[in-house]
Amino acid sequence: MNLNFLFRKKKPKTVFEYLPEIYISESLEDRNMWTMKQQIKDARKGLFVLLISENENDSIDIIHTENIKMFSDKVKKRIVVGIASSETEAIELIKEISEDCFKAKGDYDLRSYLCGLLS
Repeated sequence: MNLNFLFRKKKPKTVFEYLPEIYISESLEDRNMWTMKQQIKDARKGLFVLLISENENDSIDIIHTENIKMFSDKVKKRIVVGIASSETEAIELIKEISEDCFKAKGDYDLRSYLCGLLS
């Protein structure tokens, strides 16, 4: 009798942390934030999420909500910095973040700028 199913490891669940002042594309500004967070958590389609990249050489990842489940076995915590309704709007948000970063710090180190907004 095979009892391996009793010893299967549970996949780590991705936990999303959000910036206090999250970047949201213009077409989503009137939507309920709680609804969008549920849509991200449940990996329902329809949104593009901007996350601080887990790769130290990159700053921001743009991920469609349908693809979020791919990361659940790799990363336990992801920081959401923006939400957009299309890939084009996600790129516009990155431009906005870059401009804010340059105004605040005088450089384009997005990772340190965004991590600084968390604290």
